[in-house]
Parts: sequence; structure tokens; C-alpha cells
Amino acid sequence: MMSRRIVDYVIASVLLLAFALVFNACESEPVSTQTKNRVPAMPAPAAAVDPPAPTQPPAPPKPKDRPMYGETFFLGTITSVYYYPNGGNQDGTPDNAATHVKFDYRDDDIWLCGDQRPKLTPGERAKMVVTFEPNTECETNWRLK
Repeated sequence: MMSRRIVDYVIASVLLLAFALVFNACESEPVSTQTKNRVPAMPAPAAAVDPPAPTQPPAPPKPKDRPMYGETFFLGTITSVYYYPNGGNQDGTPDNAATHVKFDYRDDDIWLCGDQRPKLTPGERAKMVVTFEPNTECETNWRLK
């Protein structure tokens, strides 16, 4: 009786082992040494190539603006007022007619457009408010207080 049980266990173990081997063999891909012949496919048609977009020519460099200083004032005694009717850009003068004004405490060059001598008197104390503008050789926006 005992031997019958052992034989049943051995048979059951062998069947389980065989089932496990068959199950593992089914899941793995078969190894084939055979080469597959593939039919070459037609090449895909080339996509229509758009011509490159025309490039814009580089923008010409902008002329540099003269610095804008904003509004400032001069408070003091006017030491000199000179009028240059011809301008001509000599000795720092503008190209057009301008009046050069100097104050006693500053070395700034103040160029007012046109003949401003009747409004300015050397030796007189004045407060002049000037708004400096870019790209101008002489100032048009000024007033005395």
C-alpha cells in the first residue's frame, strides 16, 4: 500500500513538471534560424520642400540720438551773451543762427536758437529753465523766471 502511494506521488510530480515545462515552452518565442525574405517597399514620396523664406535685409542702423537731458535750470548771473548769425559750426557753434549764453557759476554751453540778445542782459541775475531735446543743435524750449 505504501508503494502505491509513492508511485502516485511520483506520477503526479512528473505530470506537474511536464505541465510546467510545456507551459514555459509555449510562452517563449520559438528560435528560428531561418532568414525571412522581405519584399522592399516603395520609398515614400518625398515631401514637397518649401523654398526657404526670403530673409529680410538687416535694418540700417539708426542714427544715434543726442542724449536727452530733460529739463534743467540755470540760476545765477549771466556773464556773456553772444550772437552768431551765420552759425557754420565753427568753434562748437550750431549750423544755424544761435545765441551763446554763459552763467558765472557754470561752464555749460547753452545755445539758444535765433537772436536772443534783447531778452538776455549780461550782468543781470536770472533763472533760466531749459528743456534739452534730442537731435537739436540749439534750444527752442526755454524761458526766464
